[in-house]
Amino acid sequence: MDKRPPDEPEKVWFRSKRYFCVDSKWYFTTREGENVGPFPSVQAASDGLQLYMDCLKVRGTTPEQAAKVAASGHWQTHHWS
Repeated sequence: MDKRPPDEPEKVWFRSKRYFCVDSKWYFTTREGENVGPFPSVQAASDGLQLYMDCLKVRGTTPEQAAKVAASGHWQTHHWS
């Protein structure tokens, strides 16, 4: 069994929840570390996250554009500027 060298710094790994609430408004966090919202409920934030992921996969948009679509909740009707 291999052991790490004694001079190798220890890494701290943590997980956080994808959704969080601030002042009764819900947000989700992307893998890129961006907070997207606010949404009126955790379900709306979950729907927004799905829009965000669909936008990235299906449309091939940038994370910034996908965040705008997710926050607006209007994927089909959103017009890019």
